[in-house]
Amino acid sequence: MVKGDILRDTLILKELKKGAFISGQELAERLNISRASVWKRIKKLKKLGYNIESRPRIGYRLKDSSQLPISYEIMAYLRTQIIGKRIYHLEKTASTQDVAKDYAIKGEQEGTVIIAEAQTQGRGRRGRRWESPQGVGIYMSTILRPDLEAQRLPFISIMAGVAVAEAIRDRFNIDAKIKWPNDIYVENKKIGGILAESFIEPDIIRYVILGIGINLDTPQDAFSKEIRALASSLREISGKSISKWKLLKGLLESLDRYYLYLLGKEDQKIIGRWRQLNNTLGRNITVLDDPPYEAFAWDLASDGSLLIKIKEGEIQRLISADISIRY
Repeated sequence: MVKGDILRDTLILKELKKGAFISGQELAERLNISRASVWKRIKKLKKLGYNIESRPRIGYRLKDSSQLPISYEIMAYLRTQIIGKRIYHLEKTASTQDVAKDYAIKGEQEGTVIIAEAQTQGRGRRGRRWESPQGVGIYMSTILRPDLEAQRLPFISIMAGVAVAEAIRDRFNIDAKIKWPNDIYVENKKIGGILAESFIEPDIIRYVILGIGINLDTPQDAFSKEIRALASSLREISGKSISKWKLLKGLLESLDRYYLYLLGKEDQKIIGRWRQLNNTLGRNITVLDDPPYEAFAWDLASDGSLLIKIKEGEIQRLISADISIRY
């Protein structure tokens, strides 16, 4: 979907939310498009779940809105300084990371968010596939242009993990935890993940694409056999109805708050909250290296790396690694 279509959708929704009927001709004149284009956009919004009433010779009106996160619906009530000032909603895409990267290259502003209802080639760390079925999760990528030293880039994933876990806990009273370095867990099941991809020229961070995926309503049997025993969704675990709009708004506001801490070099606020919300420290772990080895997760370093103790108490630093927790 091109930017123009997204903008037209948000403008049409803005007019329809006023409550009164508005004719297709009037919409066409206000948006400077044809009546056929108006009909096409209305049809698309209905497909997304918006309950739009149509009456011949009278026009259209919005009876009630779905939970789908169209950008106008979010931005009208969002309270942030950076994150979400511009939001693009896609019904389906290969990867929100790739879309966000294309926008960033073209100069899209910091804080712009790309949201998709489904991804056909969603990915996580190390190129692993992120399962993104239609309409049952949050799949989003945010363009960041942080004024940071390159060595602090790994801390972005730590910051994002805190923001995600806190949003879930605050909005739904679900005990979300952070597994180092970038996974979100509830009751020992993975329900979310974070992917930060940075693009750096010598001594200059051009941009970071921060991807976040959260399983909201995915049925357990919909996960592939490879991950079914390890992954789940918020609804499967909690039994609660999860409003995508409510969580997304809370997530963007939480991400904005902790990103501002990061930019302001208030790292201790992030580290302190991470220590409260993590499920990793104080646990025996297996570092999935070649070959794997056992260790004890001791602490989080100031740069976001994991400090571990191995045999005879020697302390090592994990900057980027896969670990499993031995419950």
